[in-house]
Amino acid sequence: MAPPPAVRIIEQGLLFPPPGGTYQSFPTVTRVGPGRLMAAFRQGLVEGDETPRTGTHGFGGDVLVTHSKDEGLTFDLPRLAVDHRDQETNEHDSLITGLSRNRVFLITRSYGAGVNRSFWSLSGDRGRTFSPRRVVEINGLELDPQWGPASQAFYGHGLEDESDNSLLLSFYATLISGHQQAGLARLDLGSGSFELWGWIWEGELNHCYLNEAPLLRLNNDHILALCREEPCLTGLHWTVSEDNGRTFSRPRATGLFGEAANLVLLPDNRILAVFRGLSQSPDRGDTVSLAVSGDQGRTWSEPFVLEEYWGGRFHGGYGDLAVTEAGQVLAVYYVCPEHGEPRVKRCLLEVED
Repeated sequence: MAPPPAVRIIEQGLLFPPPGGTYQSFPTVTRVGPGRLMAAFRQGLVEGDETPRTGTHGFGGDVLVTHSKDEGLTFDLPRLAVDHRDQETNEHDSLITGLSRNRVFLITRSYGAGVNRSFWSLSGDRGRTFSPRRVVEINGLELDPQWGPASQAFYGHGLEDESDNSLLLSFYATLISGHQQAGLARLDLGSGSFELWGWIWEGELNHCYLNEAPLLRLNNDHILALCREEPCLTGLHWTVSEDNGRTFSRPRATGLFGEAANLVLLPDNRILAVFRGLSQSPDRGDTVSLAVSGDQGRTWSEPFVLEEYWGGRFHGGYGDLAVTEAGQVLAVYYVCPEHGEPRVKRCLLEVED
């Protein structure tokens, strides 16, 4: 592997100071117009001191959104996009994608509150307001009847096709066979209908499956996916589609030992990934790490550690990236101190040549 990327930190801090007794997690960030970025994150409630140790993410999860008018240096006061009390849900995800014509796509998932399924909505005013949420139903997908809609979850950003007003979305689900699988769904934004589009098969992986698979459309119009391996035996895997997501190449290990990645294309056409780096030593914490690829995702650099955290594997990571108009990168992620509650952070940085 190549050496870690040369990263210069410009500014780093909290996205929004968490109110007492809250659990912040799962942030995403996207461009919503010239000079404007938008971030979304989950904010739940901490039920006692055991939450960071039991692996739960708190209860009463809401989705909050916030805008930046200065390319990520500052953000507005967050506001509720999905209120768990009004919806009678427990929101877990907050996936936003900026689209053409001032639109922003939002997909969320409620889990563990009696309402266990995914929802989507659309904004036509750069994320200031959203349409009423609609239930996600993927035509042609046969879910495990034991879990039903709860076995389906989305990950990463959608890929827009303006020519037919559609969006390709990465999801994973437990199928009727009992096997968990990563795949792609196509959403017709006009009709609101979802259809099963393609699968990412594990190939020679015999003791694990692939689930969270962020997508990135490359300059040659191929689609790169950087898949999470569960359980994590060797780490992240890359795979490429040359037919717009219908089929993918056999996944191959990247050498990056981690999970929950997201991707962005840098101005010089290198690919930057942010991911949760998993500790392989009891003397080290887990990390939020960065890596670069100069050959369309086939090989990767060693990781650059953006931040180390000690609050437990599942209470940090899940970063996301956006490129500013000046060619810098805004990273958002969440971390948990060893004796504290998880909170969402932001970091404006440069990746040098």
